[in-house]
Amino acid sequence: MSTKPMFSKEVLKHWFWDSYDHLFVLIFGNIALFITVNILVILMAPLVFGLMAGLAPPGIVLLLFVMTVVVLPMVLAMIVGPSGYVAKMITEEKEPIFRDFFRGLRATWFRMWRFFAVVCAAFGILLVNAWFYLLSGFFPEQLQLLGGLLAGLCLWIALTLLCILQIAIPVYIRTRTGILKSLKTGFVALMKYPGLMIGNGVFLLSLGILSMLAMLAPILIYGFVGPIMLLNAMYDVLLEYEENLNAEERPTPKTWTEIEEREKEDENIRMKKVRYNRTIRDVLRPWQDS
Repeated sequence: MSTKPMFSKEVLKHWFWDSYDHLFVLIFGNIALFITVNILVILMAPLVFGLMAGLAPPGIVLLLFVMTVVVLPMVLAMIVGPSGYVAKMITEEKEPIFRDFFRGLRATWFRMWRFFAVVCAAFGILLVNAWFYLLSGFFPEQLQLLGGLLAGLCLWIALTLLCILQIAIPVYIRTRTGILKSLKTGFVALMKYPGLMIGNGVFLLSLGILSMLAMLAPILIYGFVGPIMLLNAMYDVLLEYEENLNAEERPTPKTWTEIEEREKEDENIRMKKVRYNRTIRDVLRPWQDS
């Protein structure tokens, strides 16, 4: 039996070759998303700050709540939905074009907005509770330790939810499962493969920090699409591992239709192994056979 997948060269190979084979489409799509999101933020920022200037504290809280569960999910859906749609096409061995980002936006935006509305509401509740327990001054000095423990619990749940989203997002995009079932799938994956999930999360965090240190250049070039491609690659690695575990349990095909479907599946697996087992020579000399 093969060992459980960790965050390793398998995930990076899937991520690299998926991105390399469709690099220009991904870069141009990322730039289009970057420009679109920034235009939206520039147009909305004066309106939001203008409203906040004329509101009383309860109104400001309500406005922040609306921003968290309505506006922020809209922006995230504009980024994640099209990127995930194109990543799904790559997984299915299709050839995406620049126009597919806009098709993905139409096909996934509303579903992804609902998904992120639930997720952002959960994060908002957890962070508000952490602030309340730790910094609001509600707890007397004798109970500050209890407040700190409760705040730590809220932050731990928030971090766990971030790890779960690494699988929940590609599951929700690539299948027709609901929000809660996708989150449950992510939780099961975290329990079964903590090394893979945590390692991938640390790598994503490192990419974000490096992007900020590089004055946003990687974000402009690849930063919106890149993380979604990485999540898609990790999900592919998990699916391949699960399929290998269940390979011996596959029923023997009995009809010509089943035999043809099995041959197509085996050919697809073979082609993917060839594609992901290339080396740096295929980058430097792509005209030569491996």
